[in-house]
Amino acid sequence: MWFDLNFEGESQEEIDFRVNKCEIWGATVTQAKLIVAEYKKMESNPEEILSKGWWEHKRYQRFGDLLSQKLQANQGHKDQLRKLFRDQNDKLSYFDLFNFTDHVLLIELESWEEDDIEGRLDRLGMAFIEFNEFNEFSMMYGIDWQEPLLENDLEDILD
Repeated sequence: MWFDLNFEGESQEEIDFRVNKCEIWGATVTQAKLIVAEYKKMESNPEEILSKGWWEHKRYQRFGDLLSQKLQANQGHKDQLRKLFRDQNDKLSYFDLFNFTDHVLLIELESWEEDDIEGRLDRLGMAFIEFNEFNEFSMMYGIDWQEPLLENDLEDILD
């Protein structure tokens, strides 16, 4: 197996491969622990754990809850984040979002968490996050932008 290999003196590509595999392994273990812990808390309807909605909510809950807490605690930060989206025609780059969450909101994420969140917020692989998609995500965690969800975003158009 890859974790038994000796990478001492190996090329940078092989070291990067190992680091990437360790990160994937850590992400898998973390998410498995989350599922087990949440399953133990379920008092009724354990079949709910099999639904996409349940998993989508739990998978991003740490980030969603932290984002909600930080934005509710400081309306100025919420206004600032909305302005970042508006200044870029309601399409924010990953870099700008994670720079804001890391340096302004002080939410530290593992790189695999960022990758997961990128995948959730940019399902079309457009390299940016549409505000409408971010608004929909935010609603799951009690963040109200006071703006309705639009049915004409890129994801809806392609569906």
